[in-house]
Amino acid sequence: MADLIEPIIQDNFFTDPDKIRQFALESTEFWPSSCHVLQGTWPGERSFLLQWLSSNMVNEFLGNLFELLGVDPATSVRLGIQYNFCTAD
Repeated sequence: MADLIEPIIQDNFFTDPDKIRQFALESTEFWPSSCHVLQGTWPGERSFLLQWLSSNMVNEFLGNLFELLGVDPATSVRLGIQYNFCTAD
């Protein structure tokens, strides 16, 4: 198994985290892991890719992440960013 990196905790990562949470609760559909092309086994459900839902939120996320990690903003990346909705299952 690959070594896991230490988690990074950053206060005030988003300028308005309540707006992001509200967006997730009101405007996205969630799908169980069994709908994933690889038949995922994660708990709960996931949204569509955030890139498909809100380019503004993706831009804020990537800008903050690049700044936090010291990555050049011109760097090309490919990330799968999704909301995860935890359920009792």
